[in-house]
Amino acid sequence: MNTPLSFDSLRSQTAEMLRGEGRRMLAPCFAVWAFSTVAELVLRLADRLPAGPDGHASFLAAFVMIGVNLANALVHYGLFLCALRLVLGLDVDARTLLLAFRDSFRGILAMIGIAILSFAFWMLLVVPGVAAYVMLYPSLFLLAGNRDLGIFEAYGKSMALTQGNRWSLFRLILLYQGPSLALTLAVVVVSIYWNGGEPSPLASLAGAALSLVLSLTLLPRQMISTALHFRAAAAAINLPAAPAPVWEEPRELE
Repeated sequence: MNTPLSFDSLRSQTAEMLRGEGRRMLAPCFAVWAFSTVAELVLRLADRLPAGPDGHASFLAAFVMIGVNLANALVHYGLFLCALRLVLGLDVDARTLLLAFRDSFRGILAMIGIAILSFAFWMLLVVPGVAAYVMLYPSLFLLAGNRDLGIFEAYGKSMALTQGNRWSLFRLILLYQGPSLALTLAVVVVSIYWNGGEPSPLASLAGAALSLVLSLTLLPRQMISTALHFRAAAAAINLPAAPAPVWEEPRELE
């Protein structure tokens, strides 16, 4: 069993890093917010495209929706690349997010797999769903740090990596991601009841402003703290953090 990691220590390291090099995460987090905001607008416009002959969404609308959602997932995967590079002492800026598109196949499938498995266990009971999410969360750091690692292999290593440290990782995720989900849900509920279920420009503006604030406050802390957790857990079991990272070009065989 791995040596338990200190939640308080990781939180203190996160705060200390944010006073220095950790500020580099603000640019990628802002870029993700901007992309997600534009993506939401594009999805709304696509939803207004003329329907097909059978009454369902047209091929163009379906194509746009799928493409935008996949791209949105990839830029979020890019945050894991940015956070891992940051805790390894490497440069990070908004352009670092583009590295995720080098790893689009693994990145998208891994995130879809985590969502499906977490939801499946959530349907059984809430606790198993949360546990599945926590156990699989570090797999995205593992994939970012090793381009030769398979998705299911990353899932297995992630579960082994979190053994004995799942409680500390859960507390970090809950500390930073929990308020974001709660506040976002509150804005959605208020906007629905306030305007009788009809879309409201003011509610949309309030939601975008809240999303921006959360993206520049809680999101950088979540990414940095969980990356620090991953680095410490990997070091505890002598697992190289980045043996063949996505940001390096693959070496050609001689």
